[in-house]
Amino acid sequence: MKDLAEKLKNNEINYDQIKSEIVNITNNFVREAQAEYSYNEKLKIKFISNHYYLPVLLNESEKADFIQHIIKHKSEVDFINELEDYLNEENNFFKQFDWWFFSKIDETLDEVYIPYYNPKTNRIDNFKPDFIFWLKKSNDYTILFVDPKGTEHTDAYRKIDGYSRIFEDDSHTSKEFLYDEYKVRTKLLLKIKDIAFVSKNYKQYCFDNFNDFESFFLFNELLCYEAKV
Repeated sequence: MKDLAEKLKNNEINYDQIKSEIVNITNNFVREAQAEYSYNEKLKIKFISNHYYLPVLLNESEKADFIQHIIKHKSEVDFINELEDYLNEENNFFKQFDWWFFSKIDETLDEVYIPYYNPKTNRIDNFKPDFIFWLKKSNDYTILFVDPKGTEHTDAYRKIDGYSRIFEDDSHTSKEFLYDEYKVRTKLLLKIKDIAFVSKNYKQYCFDNFNDFESFFLFNELLCYEAKV
């Protein structure tokens, strides 16, 4: 990294070249560290260039409590690993954007939630998606919530209903918000095991593999276009 900084200082490379080098380094660098604790837990440190905070800390044991604010739930760890593999594909979906970032939402620190009615408690509860993505293309700005669920269940549908009441119109088309020169829309996608078992009314909010990620993401884009025609 020091060599790159020196070359930039001496005008041997330009900003775009150094940016490309940094992306290559961060995309391909994964380090595993062995934690010095009695139960021999292993902490994996990943550098994914588009994650809002670096590095990304993973632990495959959900019982691990030797360090706070790490990704340790199996569905979340699997999501990060699958996303990393997908980003290595040459024509992945994210390359169409001018820029994009994502972050794990930390329930203990971040006040990001979607209110929904929970009949089990007969009150308004807070749905906190696991990940948030920011995607920009020209003047279109999308805030995407992604929640890896593993299995489909009624609670997930109620959370989708809560999202839809706030961010969609009666035809389940994403509302458009104006902020400065940007047209802002939100989306919600649940990463599940098998979309075949999802109720028809909720399929547009779910995907089960990253190869189909783009088609589900663009579903609401098509609805928005048809609503304007």
